Amino acid sequence: MSKELTAVFHSISNKSIIVKSIPTKYIKVEINGVETFNRVAQPTTYGVWCPSNSEGNRIDPTSLNLQQDQELPGIVISLSSPIPSKDNPKEDSGLFWAGASGEDHSDKM
Repeated sequence: MSKELTAVFHSISNKSIIVKSIPTKYIKVEINGVETFNRVAQPTTYGVWCPSNSEGNRIDPTSLNLQQDQELPGIVISLSSPIPSKDNPKEDSGLFWAGASGEDHSDKM
């Protein structure tokens, strides 16, 4: 399994953006010289994304005008460590962290 999943917008909760994985992917297969694309269903995974501005302050999620199921290019759900449950820190919440995949700009902030 991949360590990251491409994210789409799901909802806004407690000033954070809830994202979900794209539930279907397409696998390219060549059969008798014909290129085909085959749908493969995947379980949906949810993550929390907290975007910030160049000063490190959180951005109001509503200012992004996101639409349901809108793909978020460059935003991925990390499967490396689930977020602990608020009620019982020893249990997983079922959510993962989401964030940008790409070049580090920390030195420019």
